[in-house]
Order: sequence, then structure tokens, then C-alpha cells
Amino acid sequence: AGVPIPILVGAPVAMLGVMSTVSPSVANFTKRVVEYLRAYAHMIFTTESNFKGRLKSLPDPDLIKNSSNVQKVEMIFIRHGESEWNGVFNKDKGILKVFLIVLRLIRALFVELFCMMKGDSIFLDSPLNSDGAKQARLLLKFLFEGQNKKDRLVDVLSGNEGKSIIVSSNLRRCVETGTVALWGRLQRTKEKIHILSDLQEISRNVDTMALSPPMGCPPLDRLLKLLEDPNANLKELFETSGNAGQKLVFESAADRLVRFSSWCFDSPYTKSGENTIIVNGHSLYFKTFFNTFLPRNQEHDAKKKKIVNTGAVAFTFCRGLVNDTYVYRVDPESIKVIFGGFK
Repeated sequence: AGVPIPILVGAPVAMLGVMSTVSPSVANFTKRVVEYLRAYAHMIFTTESNFKGRLKSLPDPDLIKNSSNVQKVEMIFIRHGESEWNGVFNKDKGILKVFLIVLRLIRALFVELFCMMKGDSIFLDSPLNSDGAKQARLLLKFLFEGQNKKDRLVDVLSGNEGKSIIVSSNLRRCVETGTVALWGRLQRTKEKIHILSDLQEISRNVDTMALSPPMGCPPLDRLLKLLEDPNANLKELFETSGNAGQKLVFESAADRLVRFSSWCFDSPYTKSGENTIIVNGHSLYFKTFFNTFLPRNQEHDAKKKKIVNTGAVAFTFCRGLVNDTYVYRVDPESIKVIFGGFK
């Protein structure tokens, strides 16, 4: 009758469990295998993609014109640099794309096997690749080399004008990008980056699975190497009370988007309206944000295109109370590209 499925699955896992007690490499590998199983379960069962209907049911942003008390906050979106996942699956176009993906995937699988033995991964919570690190350093150079001192928004990002707060998705590539690109500011001000799980990317792919525990940070070993600063102390750099860990399986992405919108006006760090909110996040999350909160009859690149890797875009975000319901709106006239742009 054959071997029962529980034995086929359970025996290898049990063997790995026993071996992990005597070998650190096997222990690391076993931990990553469990995380992959969790990631694939999320991929199969998640209801995250059922967000479009929910977002369409939100009030029309232009209804805010009927509110007598409109709150406003300045925001700057920074998209992360290219990740290891992007470097394998999202490069190239045309007929060669499939062939090159296969070659890159074969190489990446060998790299992933080696990483798993060390307790790392290039696919799970995918970190920056070498190109992504270069992109983050280009933004760092743009902000802190002094040739843009006449640009108020550059001064806001570099921490030289006004009040601002830095927030980030709980995924590694965003934490790495924000830390590297704003390192000239962070070294000087000693402020914290606030990690918010409500900024986690909208996708069922394994690269969007968070490795950070609730109220914790994602793995930071790679970030320490990227900074190339022997004096870097990452232990005090992050505020993690807003990180709930991995997104829920049976939760719509719309819930995270709405919670973050509320946070922009109601959190202890933002309710005064004085702080510009600098957001290190993801392309699809940002595109969905603009599609949801820009006026519905308004055409804009932000609705159709993604912010480029390490691109920075500023805008004014508004909230007003209409018939006892909060209405959110992005002012289309306020959208300004600081670095990079849309593509």
C-alpha cells in the first residue's frame, strides 16, 4: 500500500531535528526549512490578495472637500534597493529573460543552500544584493555630499531642516536601504528608525516573509557589513514596538494600509502633524497606496508605475472626518520626485 505520507514527511524532519542537536550547521538548516514550510503555507492559504474590493469600498478621497477640519502631514516614500530576489526574477526583458532567469536561479539555489547552513537566506525576507547596496549608497551620496543644499526636501531627508521621523517596513531590504542611505543623518542625530509591520510588502511570494520576530529586528548581519563602519552600533538604532512580526495569513493587505494611514495621524510620534514621515518601503505597497488615496478621476504616474529602486518621492497626505468616517487623500499637486522617479 506504500509508505504513509506522515512518515515520508515526518521521518526526514525528525532526523534533521536529531542531527541539529550536534551540528550548528544542521540546526541552522533545520530552522530555515521550517521557515520555508511556513512561507509556502502562507503562499498557498493567504487571503492577502483580496484587498482590491476592500480598498474600492473606502470613501472617495475627494469627499474630503466636505470636511471642515482637514489634517495634513508631509510624507516621503523611499523604495528599497534591488533585492536578491529581484536580481534573480525581475531583471531583463524580452526573449532572453526566461533563459537568464533559469541560469540565475540555478546559481541562486546553490547560494541559498550555503546560506541556509549559516542561518541566512537570500530568498526568505530577501535582502539587498550588490546592486541594491550600490543604489543605497548613491542615495546616501546624493543626500550628504552638499550639492543639493538649496532643496528643502533634501534637507528634510538629511535631517538639516524641520522635524521628521524615519519608519521602515520590517523586511530586511527596507531596513538596510533606509539605514545605509540615511547613515550620514543617523550617525549625527542618534535617532531611531521605527519598524512597522503594517508596511510589509503586498505579495504572497516567499521574499515578502518577515524573519523578524514580533517586537524585534530582522537579521542585521548583512547590514553591519553594508555600512562599512567599524563603530556602527545597531542595537540602539531601531524602535520595534510597531513590529508585529510576519503578516497574518487570513488578513487583507487593505487592513495594513488603513492601519498605517491612521498611524500617520494618531501615533504619539505623528499626531502633532509637525513631523515629516520618511517611509522606507516597497514598490507594490506604494503603488497601491497612491491608487487608493489619489482622487479616483486623477491620472498620475504614481498610479500606473513603480517608484524606481531607492527613488524618493514626497507628497502631502490629508485626513478629514466626513459623516463620522475618516477620508484620506493624497494631494496630487504636491507629489514631487526628490531622487529617481517612476518607471
